[in-house]
Amino acid sequence: MAAFECTATVMGAASGSDHRFTFSMARDPAQVPADEVVEAFARHLYEDGHLQDPNAYELNTVIRKSEKRLILAIGHLRHPLDEDPFLTMIGY
Repeated sequence: MAAFECTATVMGAASGSDHRFTFSMARDPAQVPADEVVEAFARHLYEDGHLQDPNAYELNTVIRKSEKRLILAIGHLRHPLDEDPFLTMIGY
């Protein structure tokens, strides 16, 4: 089974800076809905210990720019007592 490598840059208010992550998907990110690509990234963050739960986020907007092979996601990370906004760009 082929793996498709993606690179995500996350900008969040909590950290005050951006972070870059690399993760893999079993399916071609160009062929699945954009929110499923974000879901795969959230699973990666959970498995690496960056999220307390793989569903600890809420998406407000997901936009795919196919010609740029880019997905833009805007939402909130949910914590037990508050929420932090985030912006993520995923290249595939």
